Amino acid sequence: MRIGGVERSLIGLLEHLLLEGHEVSLFLWAHEGEFMGLLPAGVRLLPELPAYTMLERPIHRVLTEGYVGIALARFAAKVVTALRDQFLGRPGFLLPRSLRYCLPFLPPIPGRYDLVLSFLTPHDVARAKVQADRRVGWIHTDYGSVEYGVDQAFEWPMWAAMDRILAVSEGVRDSFIKVFPEASGRTGVMENILSSTFIRQQAEGDVSAEMPQEPGIARLFSVGRFCHAKNFDSVPQIVRRLGELGCLVQWYLVGFGPDEVLIRRRIAEEGVGDRVIILGKKANPYPYMKACDLYVQPSRYEGKAVTVREAQILGKPVLITAYDTAPSQIRHGEDGWICSLDPQGIAEAIQMLLTKPGLMARLAECGHISSQGIENDGWSF
Repeated sequence: MRIGGVERSLIGLLEHLLLEGHEVSLFLWAHEGEFMGLLPAGVRLLPELPAYTMLERPIHRVLTEGYVGIALARFAAKVVTALRDQFLGRPGFLLPRSLRYCLPFLPPIPGRYDLVLSFLTPHDVARAKVQADRRVGWIHTDYGSVEYGVDQAFEWPMWAAMDRILAVSEGVRDSFIKVFPEASGRTGVMENILSSTFIRQQAEGDVSAEMPQEPGIARLFSVGRFCHAKNFDSVPQIVRRLGELGCLVQWYLVGFGPDEVLIRRRIAEEGVGDRVIILGKKANPYPYMKACDLYVQPSRYEGKAVTVREAQILGKPVLITAYDTAPSQIRHGEDGWICSLDPQGIAEAIQMLLTKPGLMARLAECGHISSQGIENDGWSF
C-alpha cells in the first residue's frame, strides 16, 4: 500500500463495499507502505504469505531467503523479455511474465469467496490462486499508449479468465478493446471511487512555509510518480518558456520515482531552480493541492488520473495535456482545460488561464460539481 493513485482509489472501493454491507477480505503481496494505516477498519486483512513478498524483492535477496524457484523464475522472465525485445522486436512488460513464471512456486490464497476483485494487473493470482465463483479484473492504464508494448498472446489467458473487466474510464475501455476485441462484451467502466469528505479533511493542513504565496507569482502544482508517463521532466522547460512569456510561476512537484535525477538535471539546465520546487514524497498531498492556484497534469499518457479528480474535489481549476484518454477525464472548457502535449503548448495554455481569472473560477466550480459521486455504466459485480 505505497503512495499512489491506484492505492487511494482501492481504499475508496473498499469503503464503498463495506457501506453496501459486503464482507471484504483483502490480500496484499506485502503488508507495507504509507497507506497501510488508511485501510478501513471493517476489512479483514488476510495474513501475509512470505512467498508473495519475494515477487518485488531484489533477486539476490530472494535467493538468500531460500526461495530458489521464485528467484530462477524471475531471472528467466528477465532473460526471455530481453531476448524477445532484442531479437524478435516484440517488447513486453516484465512484470506479467515474471508473475506467470512464478505461479508454480506461489501457495494458494486461503478461503473460498463469492467474488474475487483483482485491482491491479497482472491478474494471474486471482485467476490461478484464489477459489472464487466469479472474477473481476481492473484496467487502470491506457492500452494504446503503454511504453513497452503489449504481448497479446501472453496476456490473453489472464483476461479470458475474468468474468468481468472494469476500466477506470471510457477511454481506457476503448483502448483495451482495440487490443483485445474478444473481451468487448465483458468490459465495462467503473470510475475511481474517492471519498470527498476524506480528501477535504486531509487538505486542512498549513503548508504556507513550503508553498508561500508571493505577489505576482502563481503557484502551480502536480503530484505523481516521477516517471516517463507523467512527463515531469518537461516541467523545467515549460517554466522557462513561461518566463519568456512574462508569466512568473512556482511549480511544486510532489512525488518520487526513477526520473527524479533527470528532473533535477533539467532544472539545472534550464536555470529554474528557484521556480521548480521538488517537495518529494508526501503521504498526504492534499494541503499542497489545496494551496495551489492551478493544478496541472502534464502526462504523456494516463488511464484516468486520480489526482485530477482530487484537485476538482478541492475546487481547483485543472489543466491536463491531450493524452489519448483526456476527453474521458474532463470536458474541455467546461470543467477543465485540455492543451497540446508539447512544452510550448502547455506554457501558452497556462499563461492564458492565469490571465483569465473568470475562466479559472468557472472551470474550478464546474470541476468541483462534476467530481462528486460515483459513476459507472450500469455494470454490477
